[in-house]
Amino acid sequence: MALPVGKAAAERRRAPRQPRRALRWLAAARLWPGRRVRIINWSAVGVLMEAGVRFAPGRTVTLQLLAERGHLLVRGEIVRAAVAAIGPGGIRYRAAVAFDKPVDFGRPRPAPHRTGDSEVTVEG
Repeated sequence: MALPVGKAAAERRRAPRQPRRALRWLAAARLWPGRRVRIINWSAVGVLMEAGVRFAPGRTVTLQLLAERGHLLVRGEIVRAAVAAIGPGGIRYRAAVAFDKPVDFGRPRPAPHRTGDSEVTVEG
């Protein structure tokens, strides 16, 4: 169904999106167990990410968000994927991930004291 000229498409997002830089505590992001991804934007219910990995819609993924101390593990499903760029470094893909349940990214939770490595793990 075509939209009338001059009419904008209705907003379908369930939560407002924020740019990557709004997650000041985020040091890096990976697909569990270790493929590095770049966060484009995020919300409490999903994330748009980019990587040199082909994404398959319908696939369940666990995203590891790394802070200076600890990390956050968030589960979700790839709902959309596309080629973002083709260049000398290869093909870059973008994927939208819908989280299994909303996530509070306001600030990372304090890491518990452990011998050696501190970590925060939240399945979500």
